[in-house]
Formats: sequence, structure tokens, C-alpha cells
Amino acid sequence: MAKFQTKQATVEATQWLKHYDHLQVERFVDPLRPGDTVCAACSKQMKEHGLLLDPAYTRDMEVVCPGDWIVQPALTDGRRFVVAAGKFSTDYEAVEP
Repeated sequence: MAKFQTKQATVEATQWLKHYDHLQVERFVDPLRPGDTVCAACSKQMKEHGLLLDPAYTRDMEVVCPGDWIVQPALTDGRRFVVAAGKFSTDYEAVEP
């Protein structure tokens, strides 16, 4: 996993592009929102989205749009959260290995 940093801390992050490219992102399934519903955040169909499943964090599952980043702060209990692609490129920068 590549390392990135904010102005405050270094984090590990992986960009989610499609189903099955991150172990903790499952297919988006919601009986109240059919797969052909369009996402208000990214304008793609919901069937292209995922759900971040993070047992280390007690918040509800988070919807992941294609292109979003799954971020894990270095000094936490393993919790992960979703950062939209545009916000990620604004708030984070790559760290040299």
C-alpha cells in the first residue's frame, strides 16, 4: 500500500476503482436504491459502487464511489474511512519511500 501524508500525519491509502480491488470493500447492495440509481456524489450508477466494511470502526458502512480512496491513519486501531478523489488530491501528498 502506498503512503501519503496530510499536513498533519502520514496515512496509508488505496484508491478504489472497481469491485474486488480492495479486500474491505463489498458490492453496494441496498433494496431501497436499485443498482441503476444514479449517485448524487459522482453521477455513476450505484451498481458500480462499493461499501467499506470496517470491523475496527463502529460507524455505519460507508459508500465508496469509483475513484475514492480508502484511508488508514498510521497511529490508529486499524480503522479506515473513505475520502473522495477530489478531496484526497487536495488534502494529501505522496511520501517518498
